[in-house]
Amino acid sequence: MAHIRMLDPATRPVEPPAGRLQILRRDCPEAGTVVAFRNQRLTDLASVLRGRPAADAPRLARRLQPASGWAQGLACLGAIEAAAGRRPDPDTARARALLAQAESALGMITHAGLDWPRLFGWEPRLRHLRYARAALDALVARLWRGRDPLDPAARAAAAFEAEPAASALIEALETAVLPRAPVDPARLADWAARDRAPFARLIRAASRLCLAAPPPDAVPVPGLSDLAAALAADPGFGRAPHLGGVAGDPTAFARLPAVPGAARFGPVGARLLAQAGQAQAAIEALARLDPPPVATSAPCPGTGAALVEGVRGPLVHLVRLDGGDRIDLVASVAPTEWMLHPAGPLAATLAALPAERLMRDAPLVLAAHDPGTRVTLRQEATAES
Repeated sequence: MAHIRMLDPATRPVEPPAGRLQILRRDCPEAGTVVAFRNQRLTDLASVLRGRPAADAPRLARRLQPASGWAQGLACLGAIEAAAGRRPDPDTARARALLAQAESALGMITHAGLDWPRLFGWEPRLRHLRYARAALDALVARLWRGRDPLDPAARAAAAFEAEPAASALIEALETAVLPRAPVDPARLADWAARDRAPFARLIRAASRLCLAAPPPDAVPVPGLSDLAAALAADPGFGRAPHLGGVAGDPTAFARLPAVPGAARFGPVGARLLAQAGQAQAAIEALARLDPPPVATSAPCPGTGAALVEGVRGPLVHLVRLDGGDRIDLVASVAPTEWMLHPAGPLAATLAALPAERLMRDAPLVLAAHDPGTRVTLRQEATAES
């Protein structure tokens, strides 16, 4: 029987590096597969931002977490404004939502150009990735006209100014992620079942994975108000978030409506198909120039929270001000922390892979769950402690 546990450096002889994942295969067959996580953020935002001027914090948050930099900065900025009782003007609020959506689209195109080709030994497709990065830069330039989007005083132009850049991102998504895919989500499963597009082939490959046990049902993470309350009560909540012992699933598989016909691809292929549905939703939002806004709340005076939707799910920052213009507390919960919880769906799915196929099939499981951190896969035979 498979079991999942966190590695404890004090009692466990093997420990994966910070932010990495390790798979251990026991000598004793009845012990099953152990999926061991040691997830530690490379930078503690709270210690870096505490005492800093609030106006500087969003830019620092972006630099400290470059992989999701704009989302980090926008979540921090939204939380600060909520704590101070301020709201951006409508054009600026919409521009920030477009920026978050554009960064999410770039993440999807990065998967298509770099991550997925590696799974099959294909050549990376950098042209679409460079094109998408240029489009994101153009969107920022058009909406903020030389000003920093994370400057609290910066005001953005009207959303229609971003239309050429948004169109370029749509073209990149349609070409790199969903070539020849139907616009109707109800026909997306048929596309995945037949088309030779790299993503469709990836979905079909994942559908052939054998699992020893079905993974648990996906439980979506709660909304902003519940997460803000959890972070306010326990600033360390984001290190290993859970819902009464159950790890929520931040991905599109749990949060978006199921793509019709997804069940034919099995639990892993269905997750990848959900990413295709997410890419379709991004195209629609960019075409309307009206993606989901940055949600904010103020759980108590002087404290604010904000939620930004990213490619891997919702990112939440909570900020408490010191009564002036400086940061007293920062707490956050990111999709990676949900995904790398030892009781979460990623760990359960990895543990359900047959031991003899772990190293071959684990990369497909990781692609379907998208944990958002570099993963080192290592399989060892160890004696029972």
